[in-house]
Amino acid sequence: MHALTFDGWLEKRWVVLVDVGQTQVERYQHRSRRRHQRIRTETRHREWCDVTRLLQFLRGHGLCPTIRVETTAADDLRALRVHDVIAFVQRQTKRLQPPALKCVVNALRSFLRCAQHRGEVATTLAAAVPAVAAWATTPALPKAISPEHAQRAIDSCN
Repeated sequence: MHALTFDGWLEKRWVVLVDVGQTQVERYQHRSRRRHQRIRTETRHREWCDVTRLLQFLRGHGLCPTIRVETTAADDLRALRVHDVIAFVQRQTKRLQPPALKCVVNALRSFLRCAQHRGEVATTLAAAVPAVAAWATTPALPKAISPEHAQRAIDSCN
């Protein structure tokens, strides 16, 4: 029996490594261990990082195909109008509380400013994002006052 070198082993495994890609990694991540037993989030995150590093190593040595990224054209952004932005924010008000809505509005404004900087949207879109009204009164206003307080307030008027 002759000894197999690393290069020989690698040549035999080449066909297998060529097939490793993002689809297989995602399938691996979405697996389940046993019936009705979940994999902890921390474990999945650690595995994702490890597999990603392994794939980067393999791709760096030309043993695995590079990831194909599909991008879409920004032409659809040019079709956005002010009323589209306002309608989006109005729809979000029905499902989000003011603190979360502020995050969405800030992110939308930042995204539109970036797209404006790149020349992909009109200059007015970022400015058209409405502000979120969320007033806080400290301390909270009383719902009612006692009759004595009301009488004192009335008596203090000239």
